[in-house]
Amino acid sequence: MRWGVCCDDLRVADWLQQFARSADVPAFLGVRRSPLDDALFQGIPRVEFCDNWQSLLIARNLDGILVGGRDDEAFTAMRQLAQSSIPLYVRPHSAQGLSLAYELTLIAAERDAPICPLWPHRADPALAAIKRWLTETGRGLQHIELERTVNVADVAEEHVDENLATLQLDDADIVRWLGIRGSRLTALRTSRPEPKHRRFSVTLETDGAPVALWTAETRSGGPTHARLTLQLASGRMVLEQHDGEPWALTSGDGGALAASAAEPMWIDPDATWDDAVAVFEWIDAVERSLERRRAIELHSEPLSERTIFKTQMAAAGCAVLLGTLALSLVYLGIASIVPLPQWLLLTLRTVIFAPLFVFLLAQLLLPLTRSARPGL
Repeated sequence: MRWGVCCDDLRVADWLQQFARSADVPAFLGVRRSPLDDALFQGIPRVEFCDNWQSLLIARNLDGILVGGRDDEAFTAMRQLAQSSIPLYVRPHSAQGLSLAYELTLIAAERDAPICPLWPHRADPALAAIKRWLTETGRGLQHIELERTVNVADVAEEHVDENLATLQLDDADIVRWLGIRGSRLTALRTSRPEPKHRRFSVTLETDGAPVALWTAETRSGGPTHARLTLQLASGRMVLEQHDGEPWALTSGDGGALAASAAEPMWIDPDATWDDAVAVFEWIDAVERSLERRRAIELHSEPLSERTIFKTQMAAAGCAVLLGTLALSLVYLGIASIVPLPQWLLLTLRTVIFAPLFVFLLAQLLLPLTRSARPGL
């Protein structure tokens, strides 16, 4: 087994090192655009390097490709590598944005090999045990609280918000992965005079009742800490994480988790790109909630050419109707004041109403668009 790696996201380094020590992957083909990329492969044996991501397209015997990053070159690599017939595993980053997520969805609908998100936290022993325990026992969650305190002393001021958005991206997947869904999201941002200080809170609700609360606060100095509280009908479970170390259970039924513990799955077979799109939609909804200062409804619909067509035609239809109404009023005003020849009146009517008829005829193209394939 051999994997290609085109990624400069150092957040995946710990996961990659543990993955390399497993018996699943004996070798890697890594893209080395600069010596800085070596940091990702430190301590990993059996690595062969190539100079660019194009080499992965022609490489033989690759069982999967891991791709990630936050610059334009990384985005280009994602789009082009997604055209191959090799399973693609994308490490999500907030800089990739909802548009790229939608674009990869359309590409995934055209290929047989899957495009999947890579979430390293799904291989965390404690989180994986909780997920397995909830699935086996059928004990649904009532409420989740995820609180983070982040040390940003070594982060430039202009990158603080991006770092928090990236943390929120992973945390949103944790919430969804453990079984929490919501229909409405409200975000709040506050700050203090201190430099680099941010405080975010995101409340996820369904039927008017909060089901998840995510809070994050930055500070210059001190440890990075996270606390995950799970409220079940039978009681509470609390997990904590310090400085990026694995999660550890600090309160709750530890015996139940021990019984559900198993070897970590480095690649979650249930992770689909539609799940990643839903997480990106969460981040997009947070930004819109902050801008509009109100709650935002969450609507997750699998993207397809049919969906894009219907969205574009709805926008075009509104424009055509408004334009037709405005031109009709102008026409009536002119015709009632200025006597015009009959041929000119017919010409004006044609100019006014022709776009509307063309728009209605364009609706016949809807059957030619394709729906998303089931199971993506």
